[in-house]
Amino acid sequence: MTCSWSFLPPDILVAIFKLLSDEDLCHSACTCRTWNDVSKTPCLWRKRTFVFRGYCRSYTDRIKSIKECVQSVGCHIRELKLSCPSPNLLTAYNVTKCVRILFTEMLTFQHSRSTLQSFVLNDLDFDEAWNGFRSSRSQLVSSLTFFLAYQQKLKSIDMSNAFITSPFAFRMMEALSWSRSSRTLERVHLENFFSPTVSPIRLVQAVRTLFRSFSRLKRISLNQCYMVDQSFLILCTRLRKSLQQVDLHISSKNSGSIEMNAISPKVWKEVLIVCPDLKVTLNFDFWSSNITYYLMDDMPLVELNIRGYLCGTCRTSYASNINRLFGNLSQKYQETLSKLSLLLKFGNIPYSPAVHNDDLLSFWASCRNLQMANFSQELIIPCNSPRRRGTSKLLDSNAREVLKLDDSRCIKMKTVSSSRSEEYYSFYVTSSE
Repeated sequence: MTCSWSFLPPDILVAIFKLLSDEDLCHSACTCRTWNDVSKTPCLWRKRTFVFRGYCRSYTDRIKSIKECVQSVGCHIRELKLSCPSPNLLTAYNVTKCVRILFTEMLTFQHSRSTLQSFVLNDLDFDEAWNGFRSSRSQLVSSLTFFLAYQQKLKSIDMSNAFITSPFAFRMMEALSWSRSSRTLERVHLENFFSPTVSPIRLVQAVRTLFRSFSRLKRISLNQCYMVDQSFLILCTRLRKSLQQVDLHISSKNSGSIEMNAISPKVWKEVLIVCPDLKVTLNFDFWSSNITYYLMDDMPLVELNIRGYLCGTCRTSYASNINRLFGNLSQKYQETLSKLSLLLKFGNIPYSPAVHNDDLLSFWASCRNLQMANFSQELIIPCNSPRRRGTSKLLDSNAREVLKLDDSRCIKMKTVSSSRSEEYYSFYVTSSE
């Protein structure tokens, strides 16, 4: 008896097709009539990514394929991702034209306006990548504004690293606040949405106006410089029934003065009265000796992530700054901190490891809820180092090496390779065997 792939049950084919890329899925649809019918299953088209880049010989064919794609599966799309990086003189105008066609076709379906739940704009880098194409970038923003204004039931929007300049950014914010999605949005990611050239005063006003129209937000992710004390308190008061997590990003491009950007302990205390279950994540894209000044009292910090190169002023004193950071964290957030990441890059500068076994153990013992800590390999002093002989062998080789915290908990370590081709040590708590 011979078996054929065409005789597989549709449920199994759908499970296999979910693992395929868009291109492979289209090729599979051309195999036979059975596979073609299965490839039209709505769940296979919930998430779609459109990438417009590179030179295309015939943009007429590309536009035709966009229309055909949207007409056939547009009503099934729940999550739409758009990416149009690195335009040039040959592609900028045609990319904006393709984006306009895509949004126009999506909005022609009244059904798609109410079914789209997530929109992601990947790394637009408007300030630099689109700086030389005034007409094209104006058309691009007009298309984005038009598309956002007519959305009805978005639950999540992510426009991180867009770096949009004034007044284009304000137009997009107004369109989003006017749309019906302002009543349904639950997650908003706006880290590095504004260009560093935008006036801080106008920036704060734009963010305040935007969040004034939202009523169901559960998670907000944005740069800390977009907020001032009073604005942040008003935001938390308005969203006291829904807000669960705030992710604050501090970038080297717009870190500015600490006095202006850091939210004061008095405000954090009032915020906790309004939102007692609020959780805060701090993300830095650089290492600086001033990081501890952002760690305010009464901040419900659950996660701290520091990634990037050392700045010039702290290359020689980073070891003492790390010890001071450990002291601040164990003193202020011993009941809340659950994850810590110190993934620093040293470049070509000379360095010496700064984190000892005993330091890590005492820090972990102080932070009772800490579940995971990630460190650059350059930060860790190996246990076979002459400076640390006789200490517990926490950092020997792999996750089998264990250090006990108490009778029920222990720490394990493993080496992890990230998507950026970086290797780091990951420590995590597990139950004792």
